[in-house]
Amino acid sequence: MGLEEDDDDFSDFMSRVNDVTATIEGLKTGTIDAKALVEADEARLREERERQAKKERKAAEARLQAEEKRREAERMARLREEKKDELEVRRKDSPGCHALVGDDVAVRVPHDRRLPPEPAVRRL
Repeated sequence: MGLEEDDDDFSDFMSRVNDVTATIEGLKTGTIDAKALVEADEARLREERERQAKKERKAAEARLQAEEKRREAERMARLREEKKDELEVRRKDSPGCHALVGDDVAVRVPHDRRLPPEPAVRRL
C-alpha cells in the first residue's frame, strides 16, 4: 500500500470513530433517540441483506447461464461427432453420390452431374 492509501484508510477509520463518539455523547445527553438509532440500524441491516441476496441471485443466474452454455457446447460437439460418423456411413453406402464433408457442412453430389464438355480447340 502507498502512503496516500494509508492516510485515506486512517482518515476513514478516524471519521467512523468520531461518528461513534458523537453518537455515544448524543445518547448520554439525550439529543439522540435510542429507538431511532435502533430503527436506523435495522433498516441498514435489511438493506444490506437485500443487496447481498440480490448479489447472490445474480451470481446464481450467471452460474446457470454458464452451465447452460457449457452443456450446449458439449451437445453441439457430440452432435457434430455423431453426424460425422453418419455422413461417413452414407458416403460408403451410397455408390451413386459422393458426400463432401467440411467442418460444418455436408453436401451430396450425384455422379451424373458432370461438368459440361469443354469446347473443342481447333488447331491450325
